[in-house]
Amino acid sequence: MMNESNSADPASEERDAPLHETAATRAAGSEQTPEQLAEAQRYGRWSLAFDLVDTIVDLVFLSLMTFWLARPVDRWLQTLPLAWLQSGAIRWGAMFFVVYALHLLVSFPVSYFSGYVLEHRFGMSRLTLGQWLWRFVKRNL
Repeated sequence: MMNESNSADPASEERDAPLHETAATRAAGSEQTPEQLAEAQRYGRWSLAFDLVDTIVDLVFLSLMTFWLARPVDRWLQTLPLAWLQSGAIRWGAMFFVVYALHLLVSFPVSYFSGYVLEHRFGMSRLTLGQWLWRFVKRNL
């Protein structure tokens, strides 16, 4: 029979530890100061706010495209003088590309502020704007 005082349950130890002192921070040998915790919480709130704004922008954009703009864009694609666009499957692919490109344009400001400005404001990134843009392009290809 195992003595309970000698057995250390890592899960309970993790639960009982203060918020700023977890196994990861103890293993790394670093503790966060209250100021660092407050800054991490501010970053978390801003990050969550940008995530919510991004979700709202996505929902509004996709709703607009679905209910009001899909047919006009499809008609516009049919008027283009490209014979190969008259095929339904190819026109569907072209529609996908148009919607995706428009979505990137609409959501770019949120991506810029959440991925570049916020990260720099909290000292979490050293990427230049050009490096960040290149990463953004690669991520969306």
